[in-house]
Amino acid sequence: MPVKYQPVPEGQSSEEVILAAVVGKSPPDIYSNMWPGDVQLYVNAKALVPLSQFADFDSLMNSRVKEEILEEARSEDGQVYQIPWKTNPVMMIYNKKMLRENGFPNPPRTYAGF
Repeated sequence: MPVKYQPVPEGQSSEEVILAAVVGKSPPDIYSNMWPGDVQLYVNAKALVPLSQFADFDSLMNSRVKEEILEEARSEDGQVYQIPWKTNPVMMIYNKKMLRENGFPNPPRTYAGF
């Protein structure tokens, strides 16, 4: 099957360009530069296909990542819309006292928590 490969057009950020494409109803078929923390926004906009609906998804994922990693990629509806392929460290600098005073006894530990 022929595949057309092209770079993401320039913009302030790749996220801005992809969001504009989603709004304009012309998103790419495959995109591999999305921050995992933004995936739920695109799920809510019904802009992504759940990859976990495909018959070979479980066997592929079980051969690639540990279950805990896959669970972190799972969206609120229980489906998986992203393939975890690398890990980016997330560092959060925060004021413990200020967080506690505002109802957050602990910092978030997952993307969903953010």
